[in-house]
Amino acid sequence: MAELSSLRDLEELRGYTQSNPLSVSPQEATDVLNQREESARVAGTVSPFQSSFNPFNPNFRATAQNAISNMLGGSNIASSDNYLGGRVANTLTGLLDFSPVVGDAVGVGDTITSYRQGDIPSTVINAAATGVGVLPIVGGPASKAVKAGGNKVRSALRDIGGDIPVTSKETQLLKRPNDFTGVNSMQVKYSDPELAQVPIARAEDLIDRAYMTGITDTSRSGLEIVEEVNGIPIEAKMRGGAYWGYQPEQIKKKQAFASAEGAISGQLNRANLAQKASNREGVVFAPHGMVGSSPDFATMSVDVAVPYARQVINKSDKRFIDKQIREGKKKKDGTFTGGIEGWVGIDKASEEYLSGLGGKRKLVLNALDDYRSTGALDLSQVRAIVTDPDQFDQPWGSVNAFYELDPSTYMGKSRVQGVSSHPSYAAALGGRTLGAAAKPFNITELSPNMGTARTGEINFLDEMSRRRALAQDRLAREEVIGVEEEIGKARSALRGYDFQDGKAGSSIQGALKAGGQGVITRDMVDDLIREGIILP
Repeated sequence: MAELSSLRDLEELRGYTQSNPLSVSPQEATDVLNQREESARVAGTVSPFQSSFNPFNPNFRATAQNAISNMLGGSNIASSDNYLGGRVANTLTGLLDFSPVVGDAVGVGDTITSYRQGDIPSTVINAAATGVGVLPIVGGPASKAVKAGGNKVRSALRDIGGDIPVTSKETQLLKRPNDFTGVNSMQVKYSDPELAQVPIARAEDLIDRAYMTGITDTSRSGLEIVEEVNGIPIEAKMRGGAYWGYQPEQIKKKQAFASAEGAISGQLNRANLAQKASNREGVVFAPHGMVGSSPDFATMSVDVAVPYARQVINKSDKRFIDKQIREGKKKKDGTFTGGIEGWVGIDKASEEYLSGLGGKRKLVLNALDDYRSTGALDLSQVRAIVTDPDQFDQPWGSVNAFYELDPSTYMGKSRVQGVSSHPSYAAALGGRTLGAAAKPFNITELSPNMGTARTGEINFLDEMSRRRALAQDRLAREEVIGVEEEIGKARSALRGYDFQDGKAGSSIQGALKAGGQGVITRDMVDDLIREGIILP
């Protein structure tokens, strides 16, 4: 029998079976290995080990490390670059999840690309992500596919950010359907993002774990800078959204999520409640997205809209806009509502000042939108600039990332992990990243419970069905009575419980705004794997 250069060669000798991953009898494999050892002994070859691509051979790990190192550029220890390649290879080898299945290239292409580009931090991240798969580069077609960057190489990373998608009348973030023309005509220049990819979550990090939900806006998380809009310099950094905890600063601080201090306190209580449902320590946090208007609260929106308005609107129009922001809109009774007392004016509003306005930032955006004819960006354009491109049309409740909360924060009754670096939100949840969803899924697929330890827990979907039935009964009664005004109110209430094709009524959104909790069961994990959302 000829010398075998790889496990794939063994596979080609006889049909592969699960019960016999070597595809030949153990005795045949042993005979081959003995022949190779005898040949090496007779030839007097000086080698620290006998090369083997058999994963059941003790020399397999060393062989794999050499193969990876060679693919990254060679194994000459005298070269600093190759020495670094050897370190990366060592990292990869130490993370390998060995399997009898050979030929699936998960993440290897990402590792090679970042290494060759000199991006060592990304190489380390990619190497870690590659650890979810088997070793695909031991020769044969799989190796060639990886080296060529062929379509057989699957990524263990999710790309985030990118250019603004083309919008239509149906794009959900639009304030007005016809705003799509103004969005599509914009020229927006971004800097390269600091965070462009996020590793995909693994089943083993989720299975049998308690989880809790929470809402997140749909803004960009990549730390890219909006440098120009239609040729007007801006310099607004994109800091938010579902992947905030994946930013280098947050990883260093061990912070998973930012919100208002009161909201963080409630989430810690919810995490404590969730933990009691599972024996596996560490609650999974699965933030779900809100609707397209959610970035209006974030500082990034005014950081784009106000500097733009400052440079394109004439002084006369600025006075009208400043007056509305300061006094609010006039009501039918002659009084004003929705103003910001002491508003300093468009020309004087700094980033720090705007950050301190909190929820009143929406009043500024709405006033500029009202005066969009003066050259100001309309609200749809601002949303398009700051929204994560993947989340333009994601329905309410979409989950894009997972975190593990630090048990010492919610078990130790600590109210906050620390001060958040997010300019919109003061407090933070302590924790670490678990990975992204390869594609979004709805939080209802995890069948969350709503309620607290004091009020008692109840399944969210069951409760929404019950409330919808009550709203349906109310409408039927009002239609019998025949008072049009009350019929209208009943119909509106019923619409609040509509939930179809990911479109959730206002009552459903409001019911889960405070969050929910539950346990990620094995069946749920199997479904997520089957749908291509997480890695097995």
